Amino acid sequence: MGGIKYSIKMNLRYFFIFSFMWLLAGKAAAQDTAGMVAVPRGEFEMGSDSSGKKAERPRHKVLLGAYFIDARPVTAGELTIFLNSRLPLEGGSVQAPPDRRGVLGELEAPEEIKNFIQIPGAWIVLRAEGLSLRGSSGSEEAFNVSWQGADAYCRARGKRLPTEAEWEKACEGGGKEFVIGKKLEWTLDWYAKDFYKPGPAVDPLNAFITGQRTARGGADLKGRVRCASRSGIPPHRKALNLGFRCASGAVKE
Repeated sequence: MGGIKYSIKMNLRYFFIFSFMWLLAGKAAAQDTAGMVAVPRGEFEMGSDSSGKKAERPRHKVLLGAYFIDARPVTAGELTIFLNSRLPLEGGSVQAPPDRRGVLGELEAPEEIKNFIQIPGAWIVLRAEGLSLRGSSGSEEAFNVSWQGADAYCRARGKRLPTEAEWEKACEGGGKEFVIGKKLEWTLDWYAKDFYKPGPAVDPLNAFITGQRTARGGADLKGRVRCASRSGIPPHRKALNLGFRCASGAVKE
């Protein structure tokens, strides 16, 4: 009888332990997708036959698995917090030499940070206490970010950059809360002008190295953004009109 009671007691203990872990996991998952749009599995038409741009042809049907994508582009404030986590610190101060330009109080950024963002830059500065925003509230879209910087940020959050198909589907209305920014946005794909012709119809991702990554969106001179617009940009490039957002879900890298 004693053995049976012990067994029941242990089983109840494991039940409560695993139930608690399950609740924590559920809470963590909810936190991981906070600020993201859930896009259900489904088909949509990708590309454009009317824009006059060969890289957007042909308009074709694509099936995507369910995924999540950030409702808005990553902000300057969010990116700054991530970059500060990568700085070499000792005694609470950044270990870096003074800026060679002789700017008072500014430091020379480590090579990793230089590879991620344009620094010295229009919106960020490095001093002994770390990176801080220059003339920015932090709520604006981050820009002057390389593909490597965008990729590192998303991976640090347990996510990834969206594929260009995921970005376009969300932009076309696949996620009603998807906020379309004015800047170009990095995606996971390598860029190829003719990718649509031989491209797969299910969860497409161009993994063939071409020397350029695909950027999507971007406003024209009248402030309009076409969801089908796509551009090829070298991954090391940092530009004033180039930002990013993250995704998670179906695509297997």
